[in-house]
Amino acid sequence: RVVAADDTSTWPAAAARLPKLGYVRQLAPEPILAQRPGLVLASAGAGPEAVLRQLERAGVRVVRVPDDASAAGVAAKVR
Repeated sequence: RVVAADDTSTWPAAAARLPKLGYVRQLAPEPILAQRPGLVLASAGAGPEAVLRQLERAGVRVVRVPDDASAAGVAAKVR
């Protein structure tokens, strides 16, 4: 279940109705932790890295998804 998104998430259309957590490269831990996530999917450019580490220290699983727009890269993202 997706409970929130960063400000740049526009697809699918349902993402526009989710609570926004800030800009993908300038995230803060507080709004993310307020959603009580069990998992955060973070693009390779998400950050700052210190915030992602803080989420992990708080017990949140953070999965970094590589940025690769090739056909093989897209296939790897959905595995």
